[in-house]
Amino acid sequence: MFMAFSHWLEFTALIYTVAWRGPAGGAAISQTAMLPADVKTILFEAGTHGAPPGGPLLLSLGGQNIPYSVLSVGSGFTTYEADISAFAGQVEELKFQASQGNNNFWEIDSIQFSNLVVPEPSASGIFCGGLALFVVARMFTAKCVYGERKR
Repeated sequence: MFMAFSHWLEFTALIYTVAWRGPAGGAAISQTAMLPADVKTILFEAGTHGAPPGGPLLLSLGGQNIPYSVLSVGSGFTTYEADISAFAGQVEELKFQASQGNNNFWEIDSIQFSNLVVPEPSASGIFCGGLALFVVARMFTAKCVYGERKR
């Protein structure tokens, strides 16, 4: 399948491995091209249309595995994002791979490059979120334990 790297174009691909006779091998799509000079992240949608995946979807750039995280979950698709700023302006191979496994099915859509940074939670944001959960849990526990009077 043809894929060109661009800020404005979107792409669709289907990767599927199946064991017909013996174990299934992996399947992949890839293309080598120059990434935009100001690229920070890659965004893509992936889904299995309700079927449990037979294995993970792997993303690599320049031969290096790229960890990605969930940006949002929609109906049938999940939007993922990954930091690829280290590869800006370089000619690299982008590869999506369905690893070996029986019936490893992935549909990939809306592959996009962005010059926006992947947001990461700050330490104070994590602390405040944890503190809020602690307070709510403590209030709930207090109502359950002390809420009823014994007669």
